[in-house]
Amino acid sequence: MEKPSSAHPALLALDRLPSIVNDVWRRHEQLRDTYREQQPWPAWCYAPTAVAFPLVGERPALAAKVTALAAWRMTKTILRFDPTLRAALAETQLDAALPVDVLRRLPGWCIYVELDGMQTFRGPAHGVWCLLEPGGATETSPFFLSMLLNTAHAPEAMGDERAMLGLSVKLEGDSLLESVRSTYHSADDELRRHLAGIMQPILSLLLYVCSAGAELTRGGQPGWPAPPAPVRTRRGGERLFPAERPALWDVGLRLGAALRIAYEAARGDHHDADIAGRPSPAPHVRRPHWHTYVLGSHRVDLALRPREVRWMPPIPVGIEDMADAPAVVRAVR
Repeated sequence: MEKPSSAHPALLALDRLPSIVNDVWRRHEQLRDTYREQQPWPAWCYAPTAVAFPLVGERPALAAKVTALAAWRMTKTILRFDPTLRAALAETQLDAALPVDVLRRLPGWCIYVELDGMQTFRGPAHGVWCLLEPGGATETSPFFLSMLLNTAHAPEAMGDERAMLGLSVKLEGDSLLESVRSTYHSADDELRRHLAGIMQPILSLLLYVCSAGAELTRGGQPGWPAPPAPVRTRRGGERLFPAERPALWDVGLRLGAALRIAYEAARGDHHDADIAGRPSPAPHVRRPHWHTYVLGSHRVDLALRPREVRWMPPIPVGIEDMADAPAVVRAVR
């Protein structure tokens, strides 16, 4: 696994923000404590955007940036997808049966997903910060998925909130696809096409991370990003401290290797024979899709049973066991 350098776009944006908002992190932490005493929010949110407005005034784009980076700096989680897997996920269309609650499994208060120059109407995006924000005080209230795309074209532009493209989806009801459609139902057709071209690939990447069987490794070891643990201090009681260094997680290394094997097999023109001597079907890659499984006892009301989402990858019939895929190991610098 390759460590992110100090010139990583996410770190540059984090380092530049204090030059725009004076003493931003200390003041944001104080406001967070004050707001949390007045109106608590769910534990999966570090701080809602309302906490940032006293710091920036009537600048919603900057408030969104402060909110995302304040949450991200606590873990500095970076997700780097295998490029073959990322391309396959980007082509997977959203399914109307996908439940919104699956996104509650995002690993941490805020994650940064590398996009490797994905095209947007603001130019190529280096990556996207993704976080959830409550729409009410209870766990059952609608909530929002906020996405802040890093479209800065030069290091000196990292401090400019206009170099960021912010998108938000109100998640309510049972269907993620319907939530996306209802959020932007009033936009004109051209804008909806632009937004769909940006949001659909990002949502697919997030859905994979939140799905059952997602493959995340750090330093070659499987795991899951953990939230920071409070530290007891002498004067201030328990406090949370930001991560000292980035945590880079590889996503789908083995699955990406299996997909490359599958694509290579599909390009071949050989046909093996089965036991009866009949030629087997030509190798082919099935279309990737999402599948929602309903768990629990059949005696429980269907609407009350939990759901599990899995991504069905585009692998051919001949490659079904992930154990057959080669292990991929990256050297650590």
